[in-house]
Amino acid sequence: MPGGSRSMFLFMLFIFLGFLSLLAVNLYLLVSFEKTSRKLLDEQAQLRLLLQAMEARLRTGEKPDGEKALALETEALLHLDFSQAKKAAKPCDPALDLHLDDAQSPTS
Repeated sequence: MPGGSRSMFLFMLFIFLGFLSLLAVNLYLLVSFEKTSRKLLDEQAQLRLLLQAMEARLRTGEKPDGEKALALETEALLHLDFSQAKKAAKPCDPALDLHLDDAQSPTS
């Protein structure tokens, strides 16, 4: 039966092309996942640097001047100023402050 072997060949070719297409889709997903993870790692590194700069600025308590101030104004995350918020904050009742002590448990 020459017709039977041809249909079997076409069926096998169809299965092979199906597996090949699945392989191509998986490779595409792998490459796009690697690109996304690289971007996320770069953003994490940038945020870590910004956080370190903010912490250093808050520790020293100094106001930047000159070129430093101009560079910091371009960075939105580094240009946080809480002095107006502290002035506008209402004094709160000390009885409302909640302090948790690790040594004491709430059930004792």
